[in-house]
Amino acid sequence: MIRDQQLELAELPEGKLVVAAGNSSAMWGRLQEYQRETGSANPVDDHARESAGTISKHMAETQGSKIMIRRTKDLEPDKLVSFTRLIQALPLGFGSQCYFHGQAGFLFHQKFGNWHAWRFALIFEDIDFEPSPDAY
Repeated sequence: MIRDQQLELAELPEGKLVVAAGNSSAMWGRLQEYQRETGSANPVDDHARESAGTISKHMAETQGSKIMIRRTKDLEPDKLVSFTRLIQALPLGFGSQCYFHGQAGFLFHQKFGNWHAWRFALIFEDIDFEPSPDAY
C-alpha cells in the first residue's frame, strides 16, 4: 500500500525551465475526439503520454536541450515527483495560481477549484531559467 510507505522522491534540477501540463474540465471535448480517432481504452493517460512525447521531441529539436519527462504515474525512485510540491514551486502560469490546502491535501486553482489535474512535467536540462515578472 503506497500510503503506508515512505516514498523517496527524485531530485529535480534547480534553476531549470520546467513546463507542467495538466487539465481541467475543458479537456473532455478533446478527449472524446481523441478516443474516437484512436479507439483508446484510456484516453486521458494515452493522450497525456503522446502529448508529452510530441512536445518534448519538438522542443528538444528546436531548443537543443535534453528534456526529462516526469509523469504523475511514474513510481520508479529515480522518476517519482511530488506534483503538488512541483506545482507550488512554479513561479508563473496556472500552477502559480494554485493554493495548497494542507488539511484537505489538495491544490485548489483560483478558477477551476479542485477540478484540475497535473499530468506531466517537462524539465529542460540545458535551459537555465530565472523568472521575470514581465514574462507572464
